[in-house]
Amino acid sequence: MIPSLTPTSTIHRPKRGYLLSIHYDANGPNVQYGSYRTGLAFAIYSGRVIVETLFFPHWEQEKETRRVRYLNETFDYKTLEQIVSIASLEEFRRECNQTVKAIIVDPDTLLDRESYKKRADAYERIYDIRFPKLKDIRNDSYARILSRQDASSIMCLGIWEPSFWKSELPFSQDILNSVDKHMVYAPEIQNIGRTISRQICHGKPYLALHWRNKTGERCGHPNNICKEPDLMVNISKTAHVAAKDLRVFMLAHNLSCMYIALPVFAKEMVRLLKDANVRNVVSKDDIRPPKYPDFTDVKHDAYLWSLVEEDICLRSEIFVATKYSSWSKQVRRIREAAGNGTIVSLPDIVTWIAEGVVLK
Repeated sequence: MIPSLTPTSTIHRPKRGYLLSIHYDANGPNVQYGSYRTGLAFAIYSGRVIVETLFFPHWEQEKETRRVRYLNETFDYKTLEQIVSIASLEEFRRECNQTVKAIIVDPDTLLDRESYKKRADAYERIYDIRFPKLKDIRNDSYARILSRQDASSIMCLGIWEPSFWKSELPFSQDILNSVDKHMVYAPEIQNIGRTISRQICHGKPYLALHWRNKTGERCGHPNNICKEPDLMVNISKTAHVAAKDLRVFMLAHNLSCMYIALPVFAKEMVRLLKDANVRNVVSKDDIRPPKYPDFTDVKHDAYLWSLVEEDICLRSEIFVATKYSSWSKQVRRIREAAGNGTIVSLPDIVTWIAEGVVLK
């Protein structure tokens, strides 16, 4: 297991103290990245040291590799440290006596007891970090700590679900753009993504597609029993149309190769694209020797492979994104911050969508 950040007591820490970005729910890793991204921006704005976080796998993760993941096996924390100081969890526990003194809460969010207890219990169990009492969080002196001056006297501060805030965040878009430019993947992930992207179209530009739809996922989840056969038929009909529309789109943009990133339950789309005469369709199953190095270990780890595929999509000439997916949003944010190529939403390409199907 890759260790978390090396704790140190010698690094200079700003007087404004620490910021723990608090997020805990059943969403996948990319929602977690988005939450930490906003926490990073708030730390920069407030002049605080951001505390590392743990990331939890998607429900598709294989049992043998199902474990929490560290910041430094997901992102290049040395690049992040160019814009913000990062503290290990061990350092925070030591310097803050394992306790968050106060928590910044969205002024438009009313914390309920059940939600607060769920996260407080999780952080004590997983992180060995304790939260203040809920009655203290409801006090305006804590709940509305939005300015640097108000928070400056609190050493050990948390921010509650930063990416879910309804009110306007106090920092500028420029800070978020800076975070996106520096929130690059771990060096190992970048190296694999770079190697694969150079082989997809023999060094020529390629299109990357993220294919995933919420309607199909309802029947793909192992805990769900699909009771909507008509919906599955309509998803298949829509996929046939989408495959033909993507071929037309690629021809119009003079692109002859595609990389498709998709969940296991949606693999039929690869066949449909080939049946629609989309040339040179490459997916996870095609990344194998002799054309590519042997990445078997990474391919068998859904968490790491998802990061590799996001990196591949970052390097494409055109990225076709699903509109509301957090996976696509993660790629979109980094591409936009870097000014990297064209991004198109899948619903803007597909000319017909069957009833009940949502290309999210």
